[in-house]
Amino acid sequence: MSWPNYPNFPNFRPQGRKLIPGDFPNKKYKGIDGQEFRIMRGVRQTRDRLILTFRNQSDREVIQPYLLHHAAQASTFGSFRLPNPAGSAGIWAGMQMANSTTERYRTSKWRYSKALAPESIQPGISNLTIELVLVQGADTSGITSVFNRAVDQNAYSSLRISRPNYTGAKYQFPALRPNYRKMTAGEYNVKTFIGPDGSEVRALDGLKMDDKLDLRYTNISSADISWIIDHYTSVKGTWGEFYLPAAWNSTIGAGLELENLDYGEVYPWFLSNRWVYDRAPEVVYSYPGRGTVTVSLRCPHPEGRNRG
Repeated sequence: MSWPNYPNFPNFRPQGRKLIPGDFPNKKYKGIDGQEFRIMRGVRQTRDRLILTFRNQSDREVIQPYLLHHAAQASTFGSFRLPNPAGSAGIWAGMQMANSTTERYRTSKWRYSKALAPESIQPGISNLTIELVLVQGADTSGITSVFNRAVDQNAYSSLRISRPNYTGAKYQFPALRPNYRKMTAGEYNVKTFIGPDGSEVRALDGLKMDDKLDLRYTNISSADISWIIDHYTSVKGTWGEFYLPAAWNSTIGAGLELENLDYGEVYPWFLSNRWVYDRAPEVVYSYPGRGTVTVSLRCPHPEGRNRG
């Protein structure tokens, strides 16, 4: 709900800004062999996060308006609209987002996710970090509709895992070359038993699962940022599955050198299996129209399962 008689959110340009897209509500389950199943619980993206950082700002001109606005919301209770994200000044300055994201942010309401705590660094000058979370519109206030298969039988034919055409362009992870890459091989599902004499017995209870891939794209254009965010939205956040780019050597795998080894022998399931987002991408806008995106991916299927 909205707190009555609140002032408009102050529209000053921050020195730092981080955007974390929201997720589509889903529940994850794992079988004893490591097979993962996901149930979508809602059809709307929720709880986007926006973090604004103000450094070396005037207490009276910049910090005080935010403190007054925060007080008018009863801290984290009230919800409010932000300035139009289609604008080029204030809190959105330098950000160029996809039209769908701009429209969603324009029509939705936000609230403070934590109390404000300005830090004085010298007389009359302070630093302030503001953390906001998106709530879904004035009428719903963040309440997500319960998922109903009958509403969209074609798109969600199974309560376990949706099976769209995975060869479609929108299900391919963006073919961009990262500045940082970390590959973590998955673990095997092992049960360990300790006998009375301290001896250890281990039982292999499944196949290898949960390979992970962490990527960072530094100082990329707003178009490439939108490409990643739009892909995250198109696969329904952490719920939907997708393939990595087929052009591995020139995109995600660029610069990887394994002497006298076939890459497929070392990580055989990276390209042939499907992946999900382990969490929402994080976008830090550093310059007008440019920013850094951090992405964490996970392969939820046991080794060799559900390929193709």
